[in-house]
Parts: sequence; C-alpha cells; structure tokens
Amino acid sequence: MIIVTSSETNAIVSICSEAIEVSNGTLVKEVGGSECIIPNNGSFLLHDVGVVPEYVKPGYYKYTPSDGFVKDGGYKPYIPIEKKIEIIEDSTAEYMVDLDFRLSNIELGL
Repeated sequence: MIIVTSSETNAIVSICSEAIEVSNGTLVKEVGGSECIIPNNGSFLLHDVGVVPEYVKPGYYKYTPSDGFVKDGGYKPYIPIEKKIEIIEDSTAEYMVDLDFRLSNIELGL
C-alpha cells in the first residue's frame, strides 16, 4: 500500500494501491477505486508502507517513516453548513427557553 501525505503536516491525504509516474506527476489509484494525479511540486510525499492498519483513515492520522502512523490531534472533521445551522438553531432555542425562565423568575421575585 502507498500512503500519500502532506509534506507540510504529514497528514495522510490518501491510501493507494498503486502509483505510476506520468508526465505531470504521479497517478495514484486509491483503494476505493478512484484515481488522481499527485503533482511533483513537493506538496505531497508518497510512502510505500506495505500494510496499512484498518483503523487508519485519511485525515485522522499522520504518517512519517520514523514514527509510523500517529493520530492527528489537530484533525477537525468537516461539518456541512446545513448541520452547523441546525446546531446553532438548536442552541439558540435552548438559550431562549432559559432566558424566558429567568425573566419569569425575576418578574415573580424569585
């Protein structure tokens, strides 16, 4: 297996089964079946690692030859904008209920 990492952060970008040099970079075939070309501009590093543990997923882990696979503590999963709006709306509704309760207690002198 071939691991593609960011040369800047060592974060795993892709897990590939094959890498082929082409004129404008390296064609990588991902385990899921998709293909892309990694540019030869130094932004990415390719590591032939043999076996990748099942728990390792792109974005969640970093890889270096010296440290191996390490959980990426700075990883933040993508949250779609619709989900963010839903979270904000739910929080706002909860705050409004709490505010209404407090105002009622003030009016009642509690």
